[in-house]
Formats: sequence, C-alpha cells, structure tokens
Amino acid sequence: MGKLLGSKGEVMKVEVLGAGSTNCQKLYDAAVEAVQLSDIEADVVKIDQISEIVKRGVLITPSLVVDGNVIASGRIMKATEIAAVLTKASGTSDA
Repeated sequence: MGKLLGSKGEVMKVEVLGAGSTNCQKLYDAAVEAVQLSDIEADVVKIDQISEIVKRGVLITPSLVVDGNVIASGRIMKATEIAAVLTKASGTSDA
C-alpha cells in the first residue's frame, strides 16, 4: 500500500515556523519523524523569514502549520502528537 494523501487528495504541506532556534529545529525534526510514522505523503519545510511567519498570523514560535492551518504555537509537539494531527487531517483516522 502506498503513502496516504491529504484529505484533498494532494500532498500535505507541513510548515515549521521559527527564526532558527534550537526549539524550532526540534519541532522540525519531530515533524519529519511524524510524517514517517503516519505514512502520509507530506512535504515538511522550515520557514524562518519573519515576514513569512507574520503573514501566517503567528506571533509565537516555534509553530506548526498543516495545510495552512496553525496547529500549535510556542511549544514543541512530540512526533506522535503531530502524526495524530496528520492522520486526522488526511481523513484516515479510525475515530
């Protein structure tokens, strides 16, 4: 079985917003691990330009954005938490 796509049938976009701190890197690493755990087709990118972060309405970093929706700000989510968010967003949760 191949990787699952997002709810719109497209590759999900996972963004980690932050100015390059250690916590931003930890969140990025957790997001990459979460994509592997969830077996969902997703691109994980770091956004470190303040102007781009502000455009997304984020004032506290690190922040996690999935398909344009801010999921968390000001904390480092665990990979398992992010994987659950990705699974739910893809519409494939068992709930």
